Amino acid sequence: RAPSIHPSRGCFLRMEPGYVQAAMAMGEVSKRVSARNVAVERKNLLTVCRFSVKTLLEKYTAEPIDDSSEEFINFAAVLEHILSHRFKGSSSWFDGQRSYWDYIRLACAKVPNSCISSIESMENINTSRAKGRAWM
Repeated sequence: RAPSIHPSRGCFLRMEPGYVQAAMAMGEVSKRVSARNVAVERKNLLTVCRFSVKTLLEKYTAEPIDDSSEEFINFAAVLEHILSHRFKGSSSWFDGQRSYWDYIRLACAKVPNSCISSIESMENINTSRAKGRAWM
């Protein structure tokens, strides 16, 4: 058995093989639980999105939708949450945490007549999150 150093005390401990196997098994269980939680969260987001779209269609079939509509505000919030779901973008030095806007901007870079350049040139919109909201 190889001795190991206890991190807080600096003393040597002996690691029993059973403890290592139990710890590895707990790691596998927590990964499965985490994957299950992600799947449930994703399913719930899609259910809320369906409901949001349904209420928009029911209420605004005959009249135009504007950005002050409560139903539209709810839909935009759900859409932003879906686009940001489980997003772990790397940080950039000039804008902090990256967001879905960075990927939308890249995906639309070669699209003719896209709104990306006009969003990028807006003076009062500085963060990636605000640009993503302007795009929506």
